[in-house]
Amino acid sequence: MSGMRTTRDTHMSEMASLKTKLKEQNQRLLLLTQEKAKLEAKNKSNAAVDVAATEHARQAFTNKQITIKHLNEKINELQKEVST
Repeated sequence: MSGMRTTRDTHMSEMASLKTKLKEQNQRLLLLTQEKAKLEAKNKSNAAVDVAATEHARQAFTNKQITIKHLNEKINELQKEVST
């Protein structure tokens, strides 16, 4: 009888310890899930900023190409005037 009580007490103690560990792991999982959600939101925000910056850079490049084309046309016209 006393051996059964000892076994039962040991099992109950192990069970209590495992329940405590489970609660700690669940708490940790909750914190990590929240942190993951924050990081994903931040990542989406940064991606949107990157897209906007890329589009802005592309537009600036296109504008510079147009300016270069106009300047080259003007140079060609001036060279024609000088040569005539």
